[in-house]
Amino acid sequence: MAENEKKTCPNCGMTSEEFHRKGLLGCAECYQVFRDEVILAAKKVQGRVCHTGKVPEAGAGKKYLWLIEQDRLNKSLAQAVREKREEDAIDIEKRLTEIKKRLGEDVK
Repeated sequence: MAENEKKTCPNCGMTSEEFHRKGLLGCAECYQVFRDEVILAAKKVQGRVCHTGKVPEAGAGKKYLWLIEQDRLNKSLAQAVREKREEDAIDIEKRLTEIKKRLGEDVK
């Protein structure tokens, strides 16, 4: 039996052999006990150990910013209507219409 297969997690009792067979760890402490094996498994499966996250579609970040601005303007519009600030409400509606066009939504 190889040296790494003799390792056992003192917290949950998971063995290196079980980790390799199941592909799962038993507890948080296993990450330290089987660190080398986890790194090798990650490299094998993912090609790297460092998490890079998902890459958004081209332009997705800009769309997200427009959606945030749209939400902010909707709240401002509601407040302007409650406070009977008609001119402000009209300006906000114009900006909302422009954002909807940019987002490709049907504009009423």
